[in-house]
Amino acid sequence: MDLNKIRFMDLKSQNGYVREELINHFLEVLDSGNYVSGKFVSQFEDSFAEAHNAKFAIACNSGTSAIEIILKSLGLGPGDEVIIPAMTFVATMEAVVATGATPVLVDVDEVTWNLSADHVRRGVTSRTKAVIFVHLHGSSSGIVEVADVAREYGIYLIEDAAQAHLAKCGGVSVGNFGVAAGFSFYPGKNLGALGEGGAIVTNSTNLVESARLIRNWGAKEKYNHLIRGGNFRMDEIQAGFLEIKLRSLHNWTLKRQELAKVYDAFFDSINVPRPNSLGICHSYHIYAVRLSNRDQIAQELNIRGIDTGIHYPHSLASMDPWREFFRVGEDPTVSTELSKSFLSLPLHESLSTEDVKYISETFREIFN
Repeated sequence: MDLNKIRFMDLKSQNGYVREELINHFLEVLDSGNYVSGKFVSQFEDSFAEAHNAKFAIACNSGTSAIEIILKSLGLGPGDEVIIPAMTFVATMEAVVATGATPVLVDVDEVTWNLSADHVRRGVTSRTKAVIFVHLHGSSSGIVEVADVAREYGIYLIEDAAQAHLAKCGGVSVGNFGVAAGFSFYPGKNLGALGEGGAIVTNSTNLVESARLIRNWGAKEKYNHLIRGGNFRMDEIQAGFLEIKLRSLHNWTLKRQELAKVYDAFFDSINVPRPNSLGICHSYHIYAVRLSNRDQIAQELNIRGIDTGIHYPHSLASMDPWREFFRVGEDPTVSTELSKSFLSLPLHESLSTEDVKYISETFREIFN
């Protein structure tokens, strides 16, 4: 353990585990002359769908694009409303705005930090066509109840699983609760590309056909455009990189879950609110706790060589550049409070149990 610096994430070490495979794949693609939407993209789609017990996966260029493609595949646009949580990354909202639909911001549950059935019900209007459930930090808590509400009102349930690779709830893999799920492979994600990337997971034959068209300018064949689409394709290099790293993802996730248990025991002992993980298989993309003096403790940890983060420092309701596009369905009190009290701690597969215990003991010294 390096007591002088504990990084919030360590991508160099993670990629170092599979360095030679990554290099060999790069050289294979380089020599092939085929760089976009080839065999490696198809192979990765099959592997990623299988990893989530789903029928289909559609690789694309980002997690934001994945959500946008899902919405467009469902025919959503101007005049339609989509319920989203006020506590998430701005990409969830922007994906809705990009279709011309209106994001309706509702608050999140104080215990799970995700959408709850009650919050969704309060956001439903005659214009509501969909709800996007964000698996915040990798937690699927509340998804079953929200799925029930979506069925009750006859609206689409879309999963924003950008942080929830391999997560489950009640034994069911993320991506199987709604019509489709969008994943991100931004480098810092549990399964991260060496650049940008995303994917859609679905069991819908109709949606997969539409999504594949939208991903590629609305065309099955070059210059034969059947519908309006865009350039949302994944390249062969990133697909192969992701395929290689996906083989290690299960073990990396187990390591995160083991380290999270060490954190859990510690924060329970000092009565600090932490992630709710009852009944779910949490992917622990982020391990966050709630603190009234968040900024002070973060500063002291950083002084002692421990990186921290905040996911996220602002609720969507405070995002001025998007204010003309969204509607606030209810006062996002909890989301606002969370934005002021969240503190994210180091948690990744390169950490050891001793590292987490050192972080915990350092936290205790500051907290006391």
